[in-house]
Amino acid sequence: MATLTLEDGRTVDIVRKPNVQEKVLAQTQYRKAFKTSPQDMADVMASVDWIVALPYFVTLHRAGVGERMPDLMDDDRLFYWFQRTVTEPGDIVEESAEGEQSPHPLDAPEGAEPEEIAEPTPSIG
Repeated sequence: MATLTLEDGRTVDIVRKPNVQEKVLAQTQYRKAFKTSPQDMADVMASVDWIVALPYFVTLHRAGVGERMPDLMDDDRLFYWFQRTVTEPGDIVEESAEGEQSPHPLDAPEGAEPEEIAEPTPSIG
């Protein structure tokens, strides 16, 4: 599990599942700061920036840190907190992950014959 070291030295687990009130608070702060319509908020919430920033916002909010969601959408502020994040060996760092990872990436589909590996042909040069 990833942990975040706060400015006062406390270490807290990063919250991955925000509750409804925390999601609404983040949306309200963002809409007020950027005068965003409810229709545009759907696009904002689907953005990678929002998906990455929301766990940090919720974690900081629960820890009593006064960071606002619109401020976390700034790359510099988010990077500041990201640098203070520690992940355990084997954790996938979401910010750098691309797509879903298969638990068995080298397994052939059912019924498929495994391909033979050809021996390299020496080049004549």
